[in-house]
Amino acid sequence: MESDVDDKKMRDWRYRIMEYSGSELMDRIKALHREVIIEWLQWNDSNGIYSDKDSVQEFGEPLTKNQAMSYMYCQIMEIPFEGYDADYLSMKRYNL
Repeated sequence: MESDVDDKKMRDWRYRIMEYSGSELMDRIKALHREVIIEWLQWNDSNGIYSDKDSVQEFGEPLTKNQAMSYMYCQIMEIPFEGYDADYLSMKRYNL
């Protein structure tokens, strides 16, 4: 039974992407469409404010792709979001 669960997880892109880290992870996140990143964020943190509707209601505007990329990266790497920005990470070529 446990093997079946592991097999399902390894076929699900949402789990597979969490196997990467550093620059390889950021490259994979950057290749995703904004909507796919937001889908992952909502799946990973159902209490978060990621949908366009929720973001506009709470903050007055939807998440940009760079903001969503930063959130996703930080959640996977299990680091606090404060101070991380996908544009900055890209410019620094992921010197993390």
